Amino acid sequence: MQQIRYLSQSNFGTYYFRYTLPSWYALRFPFAKKWIYLSLMTKDLNAAKLRVQSLSLFTQKTLYKIKSAKLEGLVDREKSLNSIIEEYRDYIAGADPWEQESVHFRTPDFERIIEHIGEELIYIKEGGLLGYVDQDLNNLEELRKKIENSCKRKNAIEIETILNKMVHSEAKNTVVQNENQSQKTLLSDLLQEYLNDEIGEVRPKTRGKMKSHIDFFIKCIGNIDVNEFSQSNLRAYREKLNQRSRTLKGEKVLISNVTKNDHLTSCRTLFDFAIGHYNSRLENYFTSPAVFYKVKKSDKKDRIPFSSDELIGIFSHEIFTEGEFLHPYQYWAPLLALFTGSRENEISQLRVSDIIVEDGISCISHNLSSPDKHLKTTKEREIPIHPTLIKLGFLDFVNLFRKPRYQWENQLLPHRLFKGLSLDKTNGGYHKNLSRWFNGCYDKKQCRQTGFKYEVGISTPVNQMKDFHNFRHTFSTEMEEVGAQPNISYQITGHSIDSETSKMNKSAGARYRHGVSVAKMYKEICKLSFDDVLINVKPFFELNGEKKCRNKLN
Repeated sequence: MQQIRYLSQSNFGTYYFRYTLPSWYALRFPFAKKWIYLSLMTKDLNAAKLRVQSLSLFTQKTLYKIKSAKLEGLVDREKSLNSIIEEYRDYIAGADPWEQESVHFRTPDFERIIEHIGEELIYIKEGGLLGYVDQDLNNLEELRKKIENSCKRKNAIEIETILNKMVHSEAKNTVVQNENQSQKTLLSDLLQEYLNDEIGEVRPKTRGKMKSHIDFFIKCIGNIDVNEFSQSNLRAYREKLNQRSRTLKGEKVLISNVTKNDHLTSCRTLFDFAIGHYNSRLENYFTSPAVFYKVKKSDKKDRIPFSSDELIGIFSHEIFTEGEFLHPYQYWAPLLALFTGSRENEISQLRVSDIIVEDGISCISHNLSSPDKHLKTTKEREIPIHPTLIKLGFLDFVNLFRKPRYQWENQLLPHRLFKGLSLDKTNGGYHKNLSRWFNGCYDKKQCRQTGFKYEVGISTPVNQMKDFHNFRHTFSTEMEEVGAQPNISYQITGHSIDSETSKMNKSAGARYRHGVSVAKMYKEICKLSFDDVLINVKPFFELNGEKKCRNKLN
């Protein structure tokens, strides 16, 4: 909650008015209290805001009268400044809601003013000129002069209705103005509030992306109040967005329409947050489809499975034939992705305890057993381990790390399976080093792309993407070609179900088809065969794997 001047709250939730008196007051009245501390008689924040502003204004006016000697005999035994403020506090705290709002609108003599206007209206009504009263009641004195000689009281109910309309209209305007004032929030403050509010629900990577987008948004239009954002600001922002570029392979290129739409989506999310938390009347210009850019087919990059030649190139590398790997994950991660369809972070975050036996079948468990783990669809699942992985020594590798002398541990997270994959504190997840090793990056000094995929000759055609994630597409495609049932394949990969399968799952007995047993999954996954592309791969422990594991413990 943003701190409000002169407002404090007790441990029991009651709000208080706290005002420190000026130094000249303490010199003039050395035995008087140095501050004013009064209960606002409410636990409601909105009511407390109205009362504290009224009290602060009234206190300042009273102090001015004391300083200018216009209020004689104020501080004596019978009446003190504190008692005067307390009486005024009692008055506004006990008044009706509409009366409080009018008092807050800087009319402390509210009752006297209303009484005077009421008398004038009665007088004018009796004179038959009530219909000539203007909307702002500015011509009351003029009309009174015209009917000084006729004073009869009539239609008191109608007069009261007019009076109530005037009061409630003023009160409503006051509420709207106060709401707009309280919701005055800079874009940077709104962004910080959003990031703090969403923490724990949004991944660090998503929060980092959101912050980057909104920082650029603020850079384009300035750090203005969110209520001041207009269509002219939107036009200026889109012009800057059209000029935004990024460095790709050492060259600056304009961002694509897909990336531009990501920026606009972040802005739409931020303004939706502002509407829900600050100002329900705020207009979100980013909800209009016309604001977003049209995405052509050429703007999208498709992922396709690795070809047989590309897979042969990967698994004929010295890592798999001579054991030329720096860390064991460089040997196991591509193989696990090929035979399980797991995402790179799911593989990177595996712990020794995640290799389990269920119904007599060895499985990999993708779960959320610790706070550092993340699953994209938050769908925990078990994947049977393919016989080829067992033949290459994966279970022996896991059992090696079950031995006390081979166990290594992070300070917080013990017994993870792959060392060398540390937690990314900025974006979350353990896959950063795996991604850098396989996918590579652009080396400015050498003016070329680095990475395992380039080393084995995998090229990236235009409008296509080829990286570690393509193992997942390769697995799904191969499962489809061997005739695996779609719901089984989806359960193994953790994919969301497509529209056709979704229709099927709405029929009777769908929950039985979707809840596939480990035995059925194992039967389907055993249909996979990559023997032709793994022909040169040697088992892990034939490549001095145990020695490399032991060296990594030092």
